[in-house]
Amino acid sequence: KGVIKIMWLLLIPILLLSAIALQSYISGKELKEDIAKKRL
Repeated sequence: KGVIKIMWLLLIPILLLSAIALQSYISGKELKEDIAKKRL
């Protein structure tokens, strides 16, 4: 049971970081598209 607890403690921050990275990547992509549209 202790191993599962350790796995969760390691997994949760990784999931949070990947979610934050994905959000910032998507918002960065949208910003680039908006800049491209303004140039056109």
